[in-house]
Amino acid sequence: MELLRKPGMNPAGAGPPATPSPRSKYLFRLTSVGALRNYRGLSCSLASIGASDDAKAFDAIRGSSPVPNWAPLSRFYTGHLSNLQEISWWTEHEPTDADIERYARDAGLQRIYAYPLVLRVPEMCLDAISVAIPNSIDAYLSPIFLPVRLPPRKRKHGFTISLNNLSRLRKKHSEFVLGPIDAIHIEVRGSDYADFRTGRDLVPDTPSLWHALTHFSYRS
Repeated sequence: MELLRKPGMNPAGAGPPATPSPRSKYLFRLTSVGALRNYRGLSCSLASIGASDDAKAFDAIRGSSPVPNWAPLSRFYTGHLSNLQEISWWTEHEPTDADIERYARDAGLQRIYAYPLVLRVPEMCLDAISVAIPNSIDAYLSPIFLPVRLPPRKRKHGFTISLNNLSRLRKKHSEFVLGPIDAIHIEVRGSDYADFRTGRDLVPDTPSLWHALTHFSYRS
């Protein structure tokens, strides 16, 4: 993080403005209770739940509305959602519990963490939020990243890299970087994923993975 504070370094989320499809009613993010606990600016507002009691927080969220219904994130957390770079990563494609592992790999994620959650932001709320095309500064904490090289006027969004077939990597979902988002703009649901208590490693962190990603980035 010290590198990001150096003079002359651009802030995260400062890429060209992104444009979701007019058909998209929401942007989605696959995350977890533990990630929400570690996000910058969010605080659990449930007095009965300890700061690190992920299981109770998950049960509260999942029990508030039967899956797959949604609840306001502000029912459980207050503040703004963002990581240490004051951004978060989103896509137009909704995760489904029946195919959540494929979705995660298609989103360039190597693991589904314990107590997974799905977040969504309504399109109507995006006017109050910075929505940008991801760039290399944004990817400082997210190394599985595909730079967009088109002229700025032709860019609409970034792309995830699907990890479902390491011998044939490809672009998959549209990808957006959002600035800090007030919890009042976010909806949440608990995932009914079979391994929700433990999570699961999906793509091992091996030299062959990074070799494939390096060659794919050069070709794209």
